[in-house]
Amino acid sequence: MTGQVVQLDLHYPYPYDVEDPERRPNRSEVSSSLLHLRHLHYLDLSMNNFSGAPIPDFIGSLANLEYLNLSNAEFGGTIPHQLGNLSNLLRLDLASSNWYSLDVNNLGWLAQIRFLQHLDMSYVDLSKASNWIHVINMLPSLSVLRLSSATLSILPSTLPHVNFTSLTTLDLSVNNFASTIPGWLFNLSNLEQLDLGFNQFQGNIPLAVGNLKKLQDSDLSANSFSGDIPETVWSLKRLRSIDLFRNTISGGISETVGNLKSLESWDLSGNNISGEIPKTIGRLTKLQILQLDDNQISGEIPRTIGNLRKLHMLYLSNNVINGQIPETVGKLHHLEELNLDNNSFAGMIPRTLGNLCNLRYFGVSENNISGEITGFIEGFSRCSTKRLQSIGLHDNNLSGALPSQIGELQSLEYLDLGFNSLNGSIPASLGK
Repeated sequence: MTGQVVQLDLHYPYPYDVEDPERRPNRSEVSSSLLHLRHLHYLDLSMNNFSGAPIPDFIGSLANLEYLNLSNAEFGGTIPHQLGNLSNLLRLDLASSNWYSLDVNNLGWLAQIRFLQHLDMSYVDLSKASNWIHVINMLPSLSVLRLSSATLSILPSTLPHVNFTSLTTLDLSVNNFASTIPGWLFNLSNLEQLDLGFNQFQGNIPLAVGNLKKLQDSDLSANSFSGDIPETVWSLKRLRSIDLFRNTISGGISETVGNLKSLESWDLSGNNISGEIPKTIGRLTKLQILQLDDNQISGEIPRTIGNLRKLHMLYLSNNVINGQIPETVGKLHHLEELNLDNNSFAGMIPRTLGNLCNLRYFGVSENNISGEITGFIEGFSRCSTKRLQSIGLHDNNLSGALPSQIGELQSLEYLDLGFNSLNGSIPASLGK
């Protein structure tokens, strides 16, 4: 009867914190009796606790396997080259854990799995696999490749011919390439997800990024990219997220940013971006997260910001933005976090901000805001669900008395009004 089993799912089914040894599953062992399952196509041993034991060589004898998942199962040591005998394999997941590490002496065996479509070796030490990209290039059916935190440092600038053009997902994040992005990468024209974050990539973002017409999610964060954002980026109309956090990118934001009408998340924080926020940003009506903080952006917030009705997070802190906070911000009814700290905003806080009943965090400290705070505080107090937890307004020119309604903000945990010109008494309601 066991000879007819085609699928065996023994993954540990309960969630646990891999950092907490008390919550890990009990020690497991892989029995050689698996060899009796000659018709096995699917084997999942993920999320178990094999306590640093090596991956058994005999798994390479399960010749009919098409799916093998050994991820986060606390295996340790060198991955056996016998896995290369699994010539029918379509999916191989060996992503390692935090407790025990896997490594390879070389990746030559991988080239024998010609029909492989999905490969995840994240957190596996591939530092000895100097030929890794040439092996990957011999897998023409590969669609998903995840090699995050794999101790990689070599990424050749040229390849004679790019064969793995079926790739839709490429994750090389948290390695140490310290080079420019090689030109051959932009021949992967089917890419939809690209993650090169937390490497040491240098130089300009190449114009050839515009070749990736199908790109939906791009993460180039925490590198050393410099220069302007190439105009070709704004032509990638399928982009849903773009993360350029913590680089040294300069120049301005092009008006053609309005072409990215599928964009849902955009993080450009921690760069040297200058100039104004273009009015065309109002065309990004699917945007949920906008982070432009820690740059040198100037000018005023365009009134068109009010068109971003799906926005949940708006971070513009630590720039040199001036003028008044536009009343149209009050149209962003889904907004949960609004950070405008350390700019040059002037005028009063618009009453319309009191319409933002989903707001949890509001910061406009270290600006030149004047007038009273009664208007928008009264608005918050009328919200049926009072979610506001934090208000930071210190270092401004605010005046007048604290409104009694501030005590009605039942979720409020943090309130900083220091270094202003407020007067009157503290409302008794604030201490209830």
